[in-house]
Amino acid sequence: MYPKLETLTQGADPANLFETRRAFRSNLVPISILVLSIAAVVALLIAFPESGLPQSLPVIGGLSMRWISLVPAVVLLEILRRYHDDLYVFGLEKINHYEGRLSLNSSVPSLKYTDIRAVQVEQTIPGRLFNFGNVLLDSAGTDGAELTISGVLSPLELAKLIEEFREASLQRR
Repeated sequence: MYPKLETLTQGADPANLFETRRAFRSNLVPISILVLSIAAVVALLIAFPESGLPQSLPVIGGLSMRWISLVPAVVLLEILRRYHDDLYVFGLEKINHYEGRLSLNSSVPSLKYTDIRAVQVEQTIPGRLFNFGNVLLDSAGTDGAELTISGVLSPLELAKLIEEFREASLQRR
């Protein structure tokens, strides 16, 4: 799934060897909510085609039932935001995490390979079934994970690649 370290380091930009982001399949829960909300909206629109919301409701009283179709649209927008919100850029010396690209707050934390003390992989049961998970990178300066690479495909392979980057970076010192 991921390229080999030797392939990445040949004639490439040392600051941007490769990029990865959250796997689309890591959004299984929001996707299932999307499917259920679409089914519920269709069922409500079929059952009550000409009905409106009760007049007694403040602000939204009297609106058409078609407005309920905004719920699946909002869920779909959240799925797309989650997918494009985080970008992980692997360079020769460090990992940059461009987080919050589609959020109100954004930041670019980075972690040098030489500072990594432990690489852990977290996978839920659906993550094991569909081969996605989180890679946690610990450094000596923090309690817990310094950087979490969330929802990536083949997290075990990515963890091995990060270990190779770390070893190569330590040898260059």
